[in-house]
Amino acid sequence: MDIEIAELMGGEWWRLNRGGGCRNNGRLVDVADVGMLDRTNEWVFPIQCTKRNVLVVVETERRPSSIRGFLISSTPSSIQAIDPSFRSNHPRVPDSRLKPSIDGLKAAIVDSSQRSSETKAAIQASDPSFRFKSSTAAIVDPHFHRMDKYLTRKASDSSKSINVEFSKQSRAEINLPNDLPSDPGMRTRILDYDPNVRDEVRRAYLLKGPCQPKSHNFPYTLFGPKPRRFNVAWFHEYSTWLEYSENQDAAYCLCCYLFKPNVGAQGGGETFVGVGFKNWAHKVKLKQHVGRVNSAHNQAWSKCNDLLNNKQRVDVAIAKHSTQSRIDYDERLVATIDCIRFLLRQGLAFRGNNENETSINRGNFIELLQFLADHNQSIEAVTLKNAPLNLKLTSPDIQKDIVHAAAIETTKLIINDIGESFFSIIVDESRDISIKEQMSVVLRYVDMEGRVIERFLGIEHVPNTTATTLKETLVSLFSGHGLSISNLRGQGYDGASNMKGELGGLKTLILNENASAYYVHCFAHQLQLTLLFYDVIDLQCTELESRFSETSTKLLLFMACLNPNNSFAAFDKNKLIQLARLYPHDFSDIDVETLEDQLETYILDMLSSSDFANLNGIGDLAQKIVETKRDKVYSLVYLLIKLALTLPVSTATVERTFSAMKIVKNRMRNKMGDQWMNDNLVLY
Repeated sequence: MDIEIAELMGGEWWRLNRGGGCRNNGRLVDVADVGMLDRTNEWVFPIQCTKRNVLVVVETERRPSSIRGFLISSTPSSIQAIDPSFRSNHPRVPDSRLKPSIDGLKAAIVDSSQRSSETKAAIQASDPSFRFKSSTAAIVDPHFHRMDKYLTRKASDSSKSINVEFSKQSRAEINLPNDLPSDPGMRTRILDYDPNVRDEVRRAYLLKGPCQPKSHNFPYTLFGPKPRRFNVAWFHEYSTWLEYSENQDAAYCLCCYLFKPNVGAQGGGETFVGVGFKNWAHKVKLKQHVGRVNSAHNQAWSKCNDLLNNKQRVDVAIAKHSTQSRIDYDERLVATIDCIRFLLRQGLAFRGNNENETSINRGNFIELLQFLADHNQSIEAVTLKNAPLNLKLTSPDIQKDIVHAAAIETTKLIINDIGESFFSIIVDESRDISIKEQMSVVLRYVDMEGRVIERFLGIEHVPNTTATTLKETLVSLFSGHGLSISNLRGQGYDGASNMKGELGGLKTLILNENASAYYVHCFAHQLQLTLLFYDVIDLQCTELESRFSETSTKLLLFMACLNPNNSFAAFDKNKLIQLARLYPHDFSDIDVETLEDQLETYILDMLSSSDFANLNGIGDLAQKIVETKRDKVYSLVYLLIKLALTLPVSTATVERTFSAMKIVKNRMRNKMGDQWMNDNLVLY
């Protein structure tokens, strides 16, 4: 569609009022109303409204001659709208208001393909302020768009400098990947990002992978008399692109969001990019979205592969280089990674104050690389002075990219180790050396071999330590890693009121969303209360009772019945049944009945087998059950054991992350960015 635009007078740009148009298959086909703008006496008038063209005029009643207009047209016949004798048949625009707009419009919005240069010259001779602009552009968005997309004006030096500053600011404000929402229903359109960072945004999303909260409790929607919901099995079938938004309860396509071409309604149109797919009753729509070889989806998928296929791009760039150059590059890269691994392991700084060749101390990274080169001739031959000037691999950006990639892979291993199983969180907050509030998150779970694992997930900067802020940050962190609060089975914090508060603490906010995410106060903090003199023992008993809720007390008592010490002397079937009833999401009524039968057989098997004679604690019991394949035989009993082991009993691990933070971000490195510090801590 050709768009021809003219600006007749100077002044400000305007916004069309919301609701000023409607779409039909992605095209603006009508202007429904006269909308008042931000200031009084300034209006947008739809002069002509048909399915083929729309003429819009902006009038300022205080200065009737100060009028701007633009025409969106695909037919030459729409030029008649410029004729002063033209009268609109649009019922909502009175003639009295229409006339001054038409009279004030001095010249036609000229189609460059149909008007001669002499005609254009004549128009500009009558009005020197007139400017032309001809282009092929996207259809007008009827919601709050800026007219400067369609109007041309002569830019002054000041406006140029403002645009340059705005462009710089746009790029600087994007903090990849922290500022990128993981939930596809909450993302910014990819075309709304600055063109200079658009590919970086795409690559960041591709590295994170599609948002697939497999453990989420997907809600039902009625389709006729039958309720339907998103099927988690679809993630396995379409693992490379299918996404789900917990916020919108809708499915999306990652590659189409990043690269979808403008092909109209093909592949579902904007369904898998904008509004989201919710027709759970028709799974066939997913297959139709993929389409054939040259479908819009497959074109987008091909572009995603090209963007991520670094080897292909490097091969093209160095196609003229010899095989020896590639070997040298590989050896240089390995030496760089080895130095980075050593510095990360030791929690040391990378850079120095002066990294010039004349500096006495060029910083830990370059000095360590120089040390390797001095003791290895093959490394010396390809690094530092002997490396190509544009391929030294010593810049801070290269270091951060390598560390960030390693952090992503490490976190992926942790998430894959959890799989679709449940887990608990251990959370604490503290200030770093630069007095920024940081929230540390540790996951506790039982792996495939029955071992209890506690892994550091990440550290997040929070603007304040209110429970609401901590909850929002935690949900965002979970969403970014494909985790869901619905799969949470335990919470472990210290005794701060913003954490364990009954009314508005983080514990309560999560329990309101998931009743099975039980809170257990840190045992290390509880023991501190007992190391006091006898004259305050009554006071401490009262304090202990406040730390242990009724449910927490039951959990601890029931868990003790699983202890294998002294030939399972603490075993109590009735209490274990009560423990199972505390987890209604994991044990249905039928499961509880089956569990009763399994427990009777289980205890006889344990007492008669020599493999379980000298176990020390529930952790040893879980590993031995998996080792002897009894986790398949007593599946419900093993599930109960896993739930007991998942409950956090101490915040020691999360406290150690803050100790590590003081090593990594110390007084000499107090300007570390949040992402750089998080990557260092994940790999420390």
